[in-house]
Amino acid sequence: MASQDQVFRWVKESLTNQDFNIKDVHITGSTGNDQGYMGEVIFVEAEGVTNEGSEKKIHLVVKHGKINEHLRKTTPVREVFVSEIYTYDNIFPVFQKFQKERGVEIFDSVPKCYKCLMFEHMEVIVLQNLKKVGYDLHDRKKPMDIDHLEIVLKEYGKFHATSFAMRDQDYELFEKLTENLPNVYKSFMELPDIDSFILSSTAIVIDILKKYKDEDLCKKFEKLMERGITNILMDVVDIRDPKAVICHGDCWNNNFMFKYENEDKKKPSRVSILDWQISTLWSPVYDLSYFLYAVCSTDQLVHFDDLLVLYYDSFSTYLSQLGSNPEELFPFSELKEHWKKYSIFGLIQMTIILRFALCDKEDAPSLTDLTEDSNFAELLDSIPVTEEDLFYERMKAVMCHYFDSTA
Repeated sequence: MASQDQVFRWVKESLTNQDFNIKDVHITGSTGNDQGYMGEVIFVEAEGVTNEGSEKKIHLVVKHGKINEHLRKTTPVREVFVSEIYTYDNIFPVFQKFQKERGVEIFDSVPKCYKCLMFEHMEVIVLQNLKKVGYDLHDRKKPMDIDHLEIVLKEYGKFHATSFAMRDQDYELFEKLTENLPNVYKSFMELPDIDSFILSSTAIVIDILKKYKDEDLCKKFEKLMERGITNILMDVVDIRDPKAVICHGDCWNNNFMFKYENEDKKKPSRVSILDWQISTLWSPVYDLSYFLYAVCSTDQLVHFDDLLVLYYDSFSTYLSQLGSNPEELFPFSELKEHWKKYSIFGLIQMTIILRFALCDKEDAPSLTDLTEDSNFAELLDSIPVTEEDLFYERMKAVMCHYFDSTA
């Protein structure tokens, strides 16, 4: 983790244009192994005075690349931060300018970014601390309920619609904005030994299905995987569909924070979407399938048709407000075709991410401890399957839905 002096310098540089003269910086905490794999996340309180002389505190999150040299040499730490920094420094500002020019409510369901910094061996993103303004993570071990699903899907609809509108109305601007957008997921797929980790995840799924004597589902899954899970994934992540949009890309539970109006924290009023390190050009269904399959179980997936309609209503309404025709650019029938074609991405992600979502905090791997005698894939594969009943229940719900919805 970065030193106190480094954090002070980064924060000071980030707040230079904030009507704020910084006096001191306090590190108030950090996230655990279960919430950050490529980076460290530090919570910071900056003390100072405004230009008018009033005392003020600003609560920040400082996110920086892992310092471990072996990890940086053997995994795309630099690339994932370059991708996220590009999203904060370029994509969001260009999108918001495009939206403002058309007089629509801007998509701002992301943390405020104060500054992104790049050094020779370090990457830094300084963000608003959402916890201090009432946002909380959803319990990653529990499926999200309909209220949480709906608010995320509505925001995804707006975000995806902006790509369609910009490509339709200013093709050159969209091409320029996305021409250098990396495909970080593909870079992960090319890591040494990543095949063994993904194959291990598949084997765990099959073993659980057999243990619970779910022969029908096991046969379907084994048949689906006959061509090889890594081959399927590489084909899917390397596709550049003509209807591709800038996607969020990393849609599991821990990358959403919710704000609630009531103390019971049951129905969210706002969502903020975090971690844009894997953002790239994909079909909207990559976000939709990954999100729904990573955070849902049977009780939620029975409402899939309604949820897809809700997403499309948000998408089409916002696209119309931006001045383009959703029926011409991406009708609902085409969204359903994309689901059949691309939702396998969400299914495979679920088989990988479910161990992360359900593991106990103390079982989450620490990539800070990576040495030359170990590798990234081995460390990830060390996560045990805990709560097998819950693992099976969630996995079965997603698999049954996938096979039914793509038949």
